[in-house]
Amino acid sequence: MQNLSGTWYEFILGATTKLSDHSTGYINAEKLFGGEVSSNWQVNAGCRWSF
Repeated sequence: MQNLSGTWYEFILGATTKLSDHSTGYINAEKLFGGEVSSNWQVNAGCRWSF
């Protein structure tokens, strides 16, 4: 179990863009830091389609 005492922060930066009339693409990066909390950068990306 991780100790989440103290003050810590979550930094998230992301973007979404229209790829076509029926699809969008997205990307985001996030990191936890401060206090007793630390994490590696996490990057997520993907596409969404609507019908």
